Amino acid sequence: MNTLWTLALASLVAVSSTALANEPEQPKDCGPPQQLASIDLTVGGAVLVPVTLDGKSAWMVLETASGWSMLGQQAAADFGLTLSDMPYGVIVNVGNDHVRNVAVIDSFAMGGFEYRKSKMMVSPQATPLHVVAGRPVIGFMGLDFFAAVDFELDFAKRKLNLFSQDHCPGKVVYWADSFQSVPLLRSITGEFFFPMELDGKKVEAALAISSPVTSLTTDVTQKLYGFDENSSGVEVQPTAAGQPVAHYRAMKLTASGLQAEDVKVTLRAPIKHCKMEVGMVRKSRAAGYSGDCLGVFPLLLGRNVLEGLHLYFATRENVMYFTPASATK
Repeated sequence: MNTLWTLALASLVAVSSTALANEPEQPKDCGPPQQLASIDLTVGGAVLVPVTLDGKSAWMVLETASGWSMLGQQAAADFGLTLSDMPYGVIVNVGNDHVRNVAVIDSFAMGGFEYRKSKMMVSPQATPLHVVAGRPVIGFMGLDFFAAVDFELDFAKRKLNLFSQDHCPGKVVYWADSFQSVPLLRSITGEFFFPMELDGKKVEAALAISSPVTSLTTDVTQKLYGFDENSSGVEVQPTAAGQPVAHYRAMKLTASGLQAEDVKVTLRAPIKHCKMEVGMVRKSRAAGYSGDCLGVFPLLLGRNVLEGLHLYFATRENVMYFTPASATK
């Protein structure tokens, strides 16, 4: 699942209880970070996080390519949540529809870590809730839920671990003797992204944990590489369940300490109304989108790349630390 929206704002108002904190004091020691919770993930077409909302069990889709979380309209009704209007000056679109409401949640917990009196945007699109193992999938969880904590993704063990941010920079990788790191940029809407070389050209990339595949928009492939879904050398493969065919090309990915050869990159359609620029987009100096297309990135790294890694996100430092998934001390 990958939900994208554009955001126009007079002033950015956080609607989650996990709003970004003020500049923190320096930690008192340089020991490893304190673990706050450990959550078992269910990985299928998406990555599902078990949560408890006002005492009721549910799932949320983990979506690290989004800065904001979103609750389904049906979930808000089924859970009897109180709705309020969106904060003044914040305009969020999902597709062609405006988000109009925020749900007030008395208690939201995952793995024993609890958020009190939180708020979450409610999708304007009414869709039935999907049920997995007896629990409804009530929406998706973005990076706003991790504003006040660090988090670790251990795909080998199917774990999401939460940690305190009070640690010295770089003192976080406890499971291996050596590691690599990538400095992360933040968009105005809260998404992590970073420049990545794809076949030698720099492209803005975001981490799409809940996407099984890595994907790239065809306006970027045309501009930078001279091919699209109809070009020679692009392979066509039927997808499961009778879906339309997928077009992909094997490419080389390179970032700080991260390199992957022959990655299957699926081609996806350009984002409507988004203008692509090369070289001077934000701080990345890589190909990306400008204008009203905030939080939209041409390259989305999916699990065909990320499941080979063990990841730790230091959200205060804006750094991603990683090792191979199999690395141990």
